[in-house]
Amino acid sequence: MPRLVYQLLVLIAMFLSVYGCAPKTFPMDPVVSDHSKQNHVFIKNYELNKSITANVGEAIVRVKDYYEKTIQTNSLVPSYDFSITFNQYTFLKGKEGVPIPIVGMVTDDKMRTFTLLQSTWNNQLLIPVGEDGHYHGGSAFIYNTGVAVGDGKIGIMPVNTTFAKETKKEIDTTSGFINYEIVYTGMSSDSINFLYREYTPDDMARPAYYQNLTYPIGAKFIRFKSTKISVIQVDEAAIKYAVVEE
Repeated sequence: MPRLVYQLLVLIAMFLSVYGCAPKTFPMDPVVSDHSKQNHVFIKNYELNKSITANVGEAIVRVKDYYEKTIQTNSLVPSYDFSITFNQYTFLKGKEGVPIPIVGMVTDDKMRTFTLLQSTWNNQLLIPVGEDGHYHGGSAFIYNTGVAVGDGKIGIMPVNTTFAKETKKEIDTTSGFINYEIVYTGMSSDSINFLYREYTPDDMARPAYYQNLTYPIGAKFIRFKSTKISVIQVDEAAIKYAVVEE
């Protein structure tokens, strides 16, 4: 008997044992990515009017100011390496932390909502994950124009495997983005030296946004853009300072 025909017969036998001869079907709904509301992130490495010491090569001012949104994607992430099997057949397996695409959602006549994953064994067989993130041993089957969902005893190993929506964080650059630092680079015979540099949202340096800053020896205050810094003590190795305006 050809392998494909044999697999189909096994699938039909399993399907009938779980659902009976006249299964109820329910429409499969699409999954839409969930965009949470934005969070404002503001990070700086100083406090106003607080004395700080920085060595050569260290940032005296570092600022990140941006809006971040959290997105739930159309994938589920397993908590462990897992395998779902029926007799000797493996219907789905995956790796811990590796996202699995969601096929759709279905709600049955018991008002249970399941997230559906595609079986790797047969295109008509789906793996339903409950709202609690657990696989309960049941199966779903694409039948005519709908999806039939039934309880069963298909095993998953390890049994405490859970599935959660994949979550990604994304910076909304359309709302503005600030990521820069001012680094103390030492002294020369007549100046105190700094380097201003900007970074991309993923903290990659932007070569076109470098600027060397020099201020006279003996300056009590230095200013760059809106930032004003009080110079308390400075030498070739370090600077003691306080940010007094921002």
